[in-house]
Amino acid sequence: MNNTPDTSLKEIDSKPIKNTKSFSDFNLHENIQKALKKIDYTTPTPIQEQTIHLALENHDIIGAAQTGTGKTAAFILPVINKLLNNPQDKALVLAPTRELATQIMDFVYKLINKKTDNLKTALLIGGMSMHLQLRQIKANARLIVGTPGRVYDHLTQKHSPLKLDRVTSFVLDEADRMLDMGFSVQIDAISEFLPKNKQMLMFSATMPPKLNNLTKNYMNNPKHVEIKATNKTRIKIKESHIKVSEKNKYEKLMEELETREGSIIIFSNTKANTEKLCKQLRSDDFSADYIHGDLRQRQRDSIIRNFRNYKFQIIVATDVAARGLDIPHIEHVINYDIPTSPEDYVHRIGRTGRAGESGEALSFISKQDERRWFDVECFLDPEKKKSASHNKFANKKPSGRSGRFKRGGSSKEDIFGSKKPNNRSSSSSSSNRSERSERSDRPGRSDRFEKSDRPARSDRSDRPARSDRSERPARSDRSDRPARSDRPGRSDRFERSDRPGRSDNNFPKGKNRSSNKNNTRDNSSGKPRRDSRTA
Repeated sequence: MNNTPDTSLKEIDSKPIKNTKSFSDFNLHENIQKALKKIDYTTPTPIQEQTIHLALENHDIIGAAQTGTGKTAAFILPVINKLLNNPQDKALVLAPTRELATQIMDFVYKLINKKTDNLKTALLIGGMSMHLQLRQIKANARLIVGTPGRVYDHLTQKHSPLKLDRVTSFVLDEADRMLDMGFSVQIDAISEFLPKNKQMLMFSATMPPKLNNLTKNYMNNPKHVEIKATNKTRIKIKESHIKVSEKNKYEKLMEELETREGSIIIFSNTKANTEKLCKQLRSDDFSADYIHGDLRQRQRDSIIRNFRNYKFQIIVATDVAARGLDIPHIEHVINYDIPTSPEDYVHRIGRTGRAGESGEALSFISKQDERRWFDVECFLDPEKKKSASHNKFANKKPSGRSGRFKRGGSSKEDIFGSKKPNNRSSSSSSSNRSERSERSDRPGRSDRFEKSDRPARSDRSDRPARSDRSERPARSDRSDRPARSDRPGRSDRFERSDRPGRSDNNFPKGKNRSSNKNNTRDNSSGKPRRDSRTA
């Protein structure tokens, strides 16, 4: 493992490295220059301007910039440039979701020429055939893009063809999301297969302190590049919120959808609510579809492709679409549920206003979402936590029980925020105790039946003792019963010699054995023959 200075991410300031007006100033490979002109990439964005130059000098980089600012090109351009200049090198790019990994690979296909560039790729994500991925690996794939789970599956297979000993560039895109999804174990395991002398690039829209351990363990004196403050949203996104009860949330959504035009993405926190909300929208004649993590990869790709091609207007999604969904024509983002993580709010609204375009973000805040919304506001503006209007949440830890399940109190709140009287009030409890005290006048079990009225076991003298029960004859005295040897056995009731043999039966043979309806008696014995069709 490489060591880094013990410095928090927040304490490292970034300064412009170099003023670059065109991609040609980076001295990239000529094939990359041609591809950039073909896709009309002329001027680098700020994150590209400050990171590509450092990456080409083989520095480890921590890049922080908002979504839609071109982070993918910021790390993929220097990676491809190194692979084209060094035909023996390999590169590994990890992304938290299948959609983001697929989007990265789609951008790679725009930059390389399969005919002229000696650079083969492999996309290793879940939901796709392992055999297809194995063929890509065996074809000497040098640029590998995938999710941590599937890459780890390939590495741990017996006789796996995936070898990472020649990887010189290791990229973690949306690193904070990977840790949130629990991929830290897979990242640690994958790092064991990588050489120590490698370049590592880590990018995300937010850089929380939890990434410090990752940078200390795997990066070597990284250069930190931060474009603006990561807790500020972009100016071109118009943000607004509405306080509404849970009961009236869908009605308010209908009102907002009626006044909005263009493509819309609606975020919900659970998979079940995503499907339910989509069905409600369809029943109200809205053109909508949904996407979440339980769908097969083919379904997810098809839904995103149709949404990209304007086949429907509204897509309802979980946070699986909060990162990596690059669709420029999304004009509105609606947070039907406030995200559980404040960082996810930044990524959600980042689905609109991409590539310098404008967009709108609307959030519905119910009574049960007030704490989450307070956390979002504090993440966007830490000074909010000190204001007097937010002190009710500032030093209050969220309870393990939700509001409607807390014990005690004179009132309780239902899921829609309305208050209901608590049946367990002090007055009602005292009256219940007085009622219970009056029940003592009722006859109890001891009064209904006295034990003294029951005859004791010692007084039950009318019952004969076991020693006097001599009326029943012993087994040895049952001489009137015939012995077992004298009883007729099964062999005596029906002798096998009397039974007709198979050779004496005139059963029809073959497929038409049961088709003889008239022959219902055996010719040899005269006994009725059992028909299997009527049994």
